[in-house]
Amino acid sequence: MNTIGTKSIAVLFAILSVCILVPADKLCAQQTNLQVFSPTSVNFSRSKTRDISFGYLSMRGKNVDVDGLDIAAVFGERTSSSTYRSVGFGAALVGAPGSGDLYLGSVKKDMVGMVLHVNGDKRYFGSSGENRVWSFLTSIPFSVGNFTVGNSRKEEITVYSFITGAQGGADINIKTGNFVTTPSLVLSVLGGYREIYKGGVYWDNLNSGGISPFMVMTLGVNLAYLPKAAKLSGIYQRTFSSGSNKAINSLVVRLTIGRYKV
Repeated sequence: MNTIGTKSIAVLFAILSVCILVPADKLCAQQTNLQVFSPTSVNFSRSKTRDISFGYLSMRGKNVDVDGLDIAAVFGERTSSSTYRSVGFGAALVGAPGSGDLYLGSVKKDMVGMVLHVNGDKRYFGSSGENRVWSFLTSIPFSVGNFTVGNSRKEEITVYSFITGAQGGADINIKTGNFVTTPSLVLSVLGGYREIYKGGVYWDNLNSGGISPFMVMTLGVNLAYLPKAAKLSGIYQRTFSSGSNKAINSLVVRLTIGRYKV
C-alpha cells in the first residue's frame, strides 16, 4: 500500500517572540514577531515514518539579525487511504553559532535563547499520476521561548514567549527514479503572549502582554533520496509586518535522516 513517507519540519520552528524594556513603551514596540517554520514535506511511498532533522536558520530584518541551530523529530503514519497524521517536536538555539542582535532604534543588544516547539499535523492527499502525489496540510503549532537580552550582565533581562495559531498549505511530490522533489507552500496565522522579567539592578517588575496576530508565508523545496531515507531542504520564510513589528526574511537549510515502514 502506498504511504506518505518522511516529513521535514522545523522550528521553527522553531517559534519565538522577543520584547524588551528600556523603557517599556519603547522596547515592547520594537519586534515581537520573530518566527520560523519549515514547511512540511512528505514522500508517499511508506506507511510509517520516524525522522530526525538538523537545521541552520538565518533571520534578517530592520530590527533583527540572528542565526540559529535547530533539531527536530517527526513521528507520522497513514491513518486511512487518503489521510496521514504526524507530530513534530524540537528545540532551536537562537543566537548560535555566534551571537544574535536585536536593534532598539540605533542601539544594538545581544540576544540568545532557546525555543521548544511542537506541531500536530494532518494531511489529505491524492494522486495526479503514478509519479505525482499532492497533499493539503492542516496544522496547529505551539512554542515556548526563553531569551536573554542585554549587552552586560547587570542590564540583562529574560523574555518568555508563548505562540500558537493555525497553518494550512499544500505540496506536490514528484518522483524521478530514486529521488522525490517536493515544492511546498505553507501559510500561518499566529499570535500569543509574552512576559518580560526585569531582574538585576535596574529591573524589578514583570511586564506582560499579548503578541499581536501576524502572518507567515513559507516556501520550500525538499529533495529526498528514497533508498537511504535522507532529505535536504531549503526554505524561505516571510514574516509580514503587523502593528509596530517590522517584516522579517528567514532562510533555513535542513538535513533529515529517517526510518520508515512499508
